[in-house]
Amino acid sequence: MRTNAQRGLLEESTAPPPPRFPVRLRGYDPRSVHGELAAIEAETLAARAKHEEAVLRIRAAAAELGRVHATLHEYEWLHAENPTREPLACYVRHLVYVATREARSIEEDGRARARATAERGERTLAARRAELAEAHREGVRRLEDAARQAARLVDATVRDVADLAGALAHLRAASTAGAGS
Repeated sequence: MRTNAQRGLLEESTAPPPPRFPVRLRGYDPRSVHGELAAIEAETLAARAKHEEAVLRIRAAAAELGRVHATLHEYEWLHAENPTREPLACYVRHLVYVATREARSIEEDGRARARATAERGERTLAARRAELAEAHREGVRRLEDAARQAARLVDATVRDVADLAGALAHLRAASTAGAGS
């Protein structure tokens, strides 16, 4: 059970701080209140940014700690597998192990990148083949259209020539008939 003194301390500690803006006869000055709220919001955003930055630093440190822990575990494992009194030999063995593991990782990464590049190249080649086939079909279609149009023009020209030849023959016949009369 709390005493009155404890309750008083509790009430004093939970009492809101006095306002930082002027009090009017009928309440608070709205400009001052909005200004104070904007300042509080800016402080909140700054605090959130600092918090996010701290979280990122903590995560980076945790990742680094995990890598160091894994390296230490590998070192202990290698030393346990190959106990020696020579600390330099153990350290060299560990370096060779780490270098071998890194080389394997680099090789796997290179192979994965080569596969991805080859797949990308094959997709590009297939796309270019499809474009070339489409261009070929379009070219053939246009040539066929041009050939049909040329045939129509030739037929029309032959008809026109035949009509002109017929008209010329008729005019010659009329002129020879008129000159002979």
